[in-house]
Amino acid sequence: DSIYIKAPSSQFLWYLTKYYRRLQNNSLTSLDSSKLRIGNSEMYMINILHCKNELSEEVKKYLFCYYLLMEIGINSPLPIYDTLIAWIKNNNYEFSEYELYLENVKKTFAHLKPGKPAPALTGISPVGRVYSINDFKGKIIIIDIWATWCSPCIAQLPHTLQLQETYRNNSDLIFIFLSHDNDEAWKKYLKGHPEFKGFHLRRREIEDRPLGVAWKISGIPRYIIIDKKGNIIDAFANNAGENIKSLIDSALMK
Repeated sequence: DSIYIKAPSSQFLWYLTKYYRRLQNNSLTSLDSSKLRIGNSEMYMINILHCKNELSEEVKKYLFCYYLLMEIGINSPLPIYDTLIAWIKNNNYEFSEYELYLENVKKTFAHLKPGKPAPALTGISPVGRVYSINDFKGKIIIIDIWATWCSPCIAQLPHTLQLQETYRNNSDLIFIFLSHDNDEAWKKYLKGHPEFKGFHLRRREIEDRPLGVAWKISGIPRYIIIDKKGNIIDAFANNAGENIKSLIDSALMK
């Protein structure tokens, strides 16, 4: 196992992670995620460490590191990371060979913690004007990064639009829909969906990489909330349930 894990080719590891994910989808263990305050996605990683005969220790550690890195990059990473690493140590798992690497990855997200100044973010309007988030200082900014080709983005849009409607008479905040489309596809979609009201911007191709690196955008949809002073409230906000609404209400009270 250790030979495969350290091999230059990633083909074996790709099949390994896909195979194990399928096994996990078929049968999750009965661990109580509520005690850890984490969801089903993170339970995959804990289940890995609980496997007895199916996986060797080398493969367990690799898979755990793989899924944890996925969580660090996608789902409100820092709290999940701290919770899981603490759980590992409390349960006496030996994980030192990956811990330093994961800590270094975690450091690359430190600038996105709540309270940190929001990195630069710009977009271009349908009429060609370039806007920056600095143009909206003094308002709470809710950014929905989406694309016409992204099915999960489209599925989540009604939630954001409902939130926007809830606060439509409040001048202290603004909802920005930042599209990741090309200009033609974006404008065609907006024209064909006149009910899609809001402040629309499209990402500028010249800033694609800087934007992705600064905000750690590895997938969409992505929701970002910035306070009136231009500081981050949540760089990985969850659009499900009352999460974003509770963050907005809390910010409005300050």
